[in-house]
Amino acid sequence: LVTAGPTPVPIDGVRRIVNRFRGRLGADIAEELTWRGADAELLLGDGAWRPLAPMRLSIARTYNEYRDMVVARAEQGLFAGIFSAGVADYRPKQVVDGKIVSGSAELPLLLEPTEKVIDMAMDAGGAMHTVAFKYLENVSEEELIRVASKRLDRASLVVATRGEDTKGREQRALMVRRDGVTPVAGKARIASAIADHLETLTTPEDTRLAAE
Repeated sequence: LVTAGPTPVPIDGVRRIVNRFRGRLGADIAEELTWRGADAELLLGDGAWRPLAPMRLSIARTYNEYRDMVVARAEQGLFAGIFSAGVADYRPKQVVDGKIVSGSAELPLLLEPTEKVIDMAMDAGGAMHTVAFKYLENVSEEELIRVASKRLDRASLVVATRGEDTKGREQRALMVRRDGVTPVAGKARIASAIADHLETLTTPEDTRLAAE
C-alpha cells in the first residue's frame, strides 16, 4: 500500500480544509513498484489530481475515509505500507450540516488533533514493513535527520524532506535508516530507492509465493 496526497477535512457540506500536497511522489512510488512486479495499490487523498500511469488506484475523499481505508488494508495484511500522504493534523471540532451562510465578518473555527493514522496502521498491521515520511521547513539537515530518526523505532526507512529542497518535480530527500543516511535527488530516484529498500526486506519465500 502506498498512500499519497492530502486528506481533506470538512468544515461544512461544501467547504473543506486541504493542504497543497498532491501525491505525485506517491504515484511515482506506486508506479515503480508496479513495474517491478509488486501488487501495489495507490491510496490517493482527494486533491483533484489523478495519475495517468496504469496502477491500482483508490481515492480517499476525506481524512476519515483515508483513516478507515488505511486501517482496513493493514488489518487484511500487507507486506509493506509506504505512508507518503500529507495527512491532516487537525480537523474542525464540529462539522456543520449543509452550507454555512456566507457574508459573515468572520468565521471562527475550533480545531482538534486528528489520530495518527500511521500508528493505527502499524498497530493493526502485524508484521507489515513500514516506510515513513517526514517533512519539515526552515530546519537544518541535521535537525531533520534527528526528528526523522525518532520514527526508526517502528519504521525501517524514513524519507525525510525539507520544504526548501522541494520545487515541483524537483525534490531532494534523505533516506534515513538505522545503518545511515543517504541523500537522493529527484522523485523518480527517490521512488527507485524506496523500491530497492523494500526488495532488501523480501525473503526467498516471499519471492516463491509471488511467482506462484
